[in-house]
Amino acid sequence: MTMTSASSALRRLALLVALLPACTGGDEAASGGGRAPTTCNAAEMPFGTTPGTSSLPDLPLADCTGERSTLADLRCGAQLTFVSFGAGWCEPCRAEAPALQEASVELAAEGVVVAQVMFQDADARPATTQFCQSWRDELDLTIPVFIDPVENSTALFDVSGTPLNVIVDRDGRVLWSKAGRVDDVTGAITPYL
Repeated sequence: MTMTSASSALRRLALLVALLPACTGGDEAASGGGRAPTTCNAAEMPFGTTPGTSSLPDLPLADCTGERSTLADLRCGAQLTFVSFGAGWCEPCRAEAPALQEASVELAAEGVVVAQVMFQDADARPATTQFCQSWRDELDLTIPVFIDPVENSTALFDVSGTPLNVIVDRDGRVLWSKAGRVDDVTGAITPYL
């Protein structure tokens, strides 16, 4: 991806985010019972994945059934959100999935949401709901799995570093990020609780 196309993609994302209202959540985290404040704000520029200086944009997503949502819908119901951006052709993404599942179960009571966002299928085509369902079923995942069918997430990072793992707070601020497989997802999240 060229610098010009990345800049253009980030401007598109900024426009999308500006159109999204600030989130308001309930008293419990989306993960089922964790503690979470009742409001959160829309992610603010600058967008990116650099800890301490950027926010993860509220990308439009779809779940495996095609229901539309955004990254804001995830993070607004949680204390912390761990998002793993991946693709079907990415073996480290597949290998990381059990650790994502384990962290989700271990940290649900703490208000942590762990999710996977798939931007491409095994043939490097935009991810579809059919691909999402087969990925989730094959890996026996109960964590939220989403698709980014228009590949907006690829504007955020170099896909050669897939998976890209990011921890964000309720307002979308990036607390931690790492390109490549994370074996101990729970250990990566725990310092930020």
